[in-house]
Order: sequence, then C-alpha cells, then structure tokens
Amino acid sequence: MAPNSKQLYDAIVVGGGHNGLTAAAYLARAGMSTLVLERRHMVGGCCVTEEIAPGCRASTTSYIASMLRPEVISDLNLREHGLRMVPCDPALQVPFPDGEVVPWWTNRDRAVAEFRRFSVKDAKAFVRIDDQLKKLARYLQPFFLEPPPEIDTHSLHGWSDLFRAGRRFRSISNAEIAQLISFLTGSLGEFLDRNYESDKIKTLFLANNVYGKHGGPYQHGTAIGLLFHLLSGGEHELQGFFGHVMGGMGAITQALSSAGQKLGVEIRTSASVAQINVRNGRVCRVVLEDGTELRSKVWTVRAPR
Repeated sequence: MAPNSKQLYDAIVVGGGHNGLTAAAYLARAGMSTLVLERRHMVGGCCVTEEIAPGCRASTTSYIASMLRPEVISDLNLREHGLRMVPCDPALQVPFPDGEVVPWWTNRDRAVAEFRRFSVKDAKAFVRIDDQLKKLARYLQPFFLEPPPEIDTHSLHGWSDLFRAGRRFRSISNAEIAQLISFLTGSLGEFLDRNYESDKIKTLFLANNVYGKHGGPYQHGTAIGLLFHLLSGGEHELQGFFGHVMGGMGAITQALSSAGQKLGVEIRTSASVAQINVRNGRVCRVVLEDGTELRSKVWTVRAPR
C-alpha cells in the first residue's frame, strides 16, 4: 500500500493486528480520518495466514476463532468482506493412553451423552454447571463492548459508572455472586475435584481451560477459564463459540482491512515506527524509521514497548 503525503490525521493506530484494524474501522466509521501503521509487509499481527511451504498456506499464530464478537461482525459487515466461519465440532477432544478418545461436542445433548459413558453423576453435574456458567457470563458480556467502569465516588462520572455497573447486576442472587467470585479467584483443579469424579472428564476440562495460562490447574485464578470461553459469540452468536475460519485466521484481518478501507481507513505497511513523541502527557507525533513525521489527535498503540 503506497505511502501518502498526508501527515495530519484525526487518529493514528500503531500496529495492524486484529485489534488495531478493529479500532481503526470504528474510528473511521465515526467519521475520523484514520491511519494504520504496520511494521510488516502485511497486516494481521498474530492473526495471519501465511505460506509455510510451496503451495501450503496455514494459520501461523492464532489458530481458532472464539472471541470475535458478533457485534463487530455485524457493525463492520465482515461477511460482505469475505469472512466465513464454521463451528468446530467437537470443540476439543482428548486421547488417552488406553486408546479412549473423549470429545467435547458443541451440541450439549450430545456432550452429555458422551460424558454419561464415564459417569452419570458427571453428566448431570455438567448440565447444572453449564447452566450456571452461561447465566453468569451474561452478566459480564456487556462489559466487553464498552469502556471499563471508573468507580470513583469523588466524581459525578464515577457515580454514573457505578450506577450503570450496579444495574447490570440488579437481578443477581447472593448465591450467584458467590459463584462468580469463586470462578474469578478459585483454581480449576479444586473446582473439578469438587464437582466431577471421572479423571478423563476432568482432563478434558483441564485441556480446554489451562492452555495460555502459564500456570498449573491448582493455581488461583485458573477457574475463570470455564467462564471466559462463554463470553465469546462468534459468527453464529453462540455462547462458547469455537470456529474454523475459511481461508485461515488471516481471513479475519483481511476482512477487517477491507472493511476499514471501505470506511476510509488508510493503511501503510512496511511502516516501522522509530519514535513516539509525548508532550504534556499526550502523544503529539510519531516518527517512522524513514524519517516521516505524522501527527494526529487520537492515538492507539497495539504493540506497546
């Protein structure tokens, strides 16, 4: 994408990954002249499809779509820009040394039937816990689509945010508050030991929730994985959606790039940022490695260093 002589923008986004492209598209949608600066020769960040061998293209970093909000897909018309996703089914399966394979089917009735092969008690527990988790997730989902509340009782804005957050939880029971705190702070291992008896079913849940945590299953805070996955939506607007992207994960950022450009976003690739200048606590300009200086009113840095 050829450089432009323009040097002043309403907004500049440093980093053309999926978050940066999404932010840029929404800024342009709001009527702001927006520039994206990407160091690599292509946009996408960790959401790319690349040729790993002659004629073989693959998702080289991020490998599955699970947290792409349906509101973003709809707002930016990503389907019109080529985005296609199909549900993973099973979402996960774990093989064991004895030759047994335990799948986690997307359809709950099918998953329950699978779990019943190992433990009737665990199958019943799964239904109960799944209902609890989905209900708790619905309390939290709206916070993903707005700035986090600033709970400052010394300002009118703080009181407004506190009231808004409180209204979200006006129907929550004391038991649900206790459950939510338990999922947010407790360990996944202890939770599974309390609620399940089959080691194979426990292993399946561990495999689904510990990766990316960089900690053991008995570390505090790991139970949130059970809740976190249900905060996703995806193309099919399903809680806990896991999807394969047609064309690899890069198809997501290609769709975001196309949608953004249609809205007026300018994208410069091979545009490595050498310096970000700050004046009075605010970013005032950015300098590229080739010496180009750019200014804007709003900044978002997607790969801070």
